[in-house]
Amino acid sequence: MYTLIKASLFTMIFFVVTSSSYALDIKIELMVKEFSGGTLNVRNGPGTKYKVLRTIRSGTRGMEILKQTGEWVKISWGKHKGWVNEKYLENVYNIDGAAEYAVNTAKSPLNMRYGPSQKHRKLRALPRGTRGISIMALEKVGKTWWARISYKGKIGWVNAKYLKVAKAKTVAKPKRTKAKKATVRKNTKSKYYVVKRGDTLYNLMRKTGVKWKTLASLNHLKAPYDLRLGQKLKIR
Repeated sequence: MYTLIKASLFTMIFFVVTSSSYALDIKIELMVKEFSGGTLNVRNGPGTKYKVLRTIRSGTRGMEILKQTGEWVKISWGKHKGWVNEKYLENVYNIDGAAEYAVNTAKSPLNMRYGPSQKHRKLRALPRGTRGISIMALEKVGKTWWARISYKGKIGWVNAKYLKVAKAKTVAKPKRTKAKKATVRKNTKSKYYVVKRGDTLYNLMRKTGVKWKTLASLNHLKAPYDLRLGQKLKIR
């Protein structure tokens, strides 16, 4: 498990930093899985016979693996260190859902498909330079990263290496966005969302249409932005 986590993390760092073709705003983090009980024991040694130093909640992120003994891994986060069972950890990625992406192929259009591989039927072709694309999710199939995207009301999959962050050329879109937000604040009452199992600020951004930074600010949340099952969040 440690090998898989470490390899996956290294792959994504390479994916973001060293390849201009993969200039996507993506971040991979190590997270405590959601499981019954909701808290993970952190011990002072690699096994259940060792003393529990503290507990960390499901959904906690920002940890680093230091070493491994069998199925136990030593982690560090903040000023803390300790041992946990690897089966309770997983890799998660965060995408800036508010960013706009564009097709970055050499000449030919980029095929948008019904699923994350070339075996899936083509939904439509996106010409080189097409803008206004939003990334909803990523999935690695073999050695290829596929992005689940939204474009003009259609949702499909494309090879992620042919996307790049688009540079805004006009101020028209930001102005329209600001006007809509101002209208919501003025004419509507505050609304709330109750946190469900598996929710994070990043998937709530897609559910509510509110940027994760705005959700964090409205609810006075600080890194690592832990959410509790049943927690009531203000969304506007």
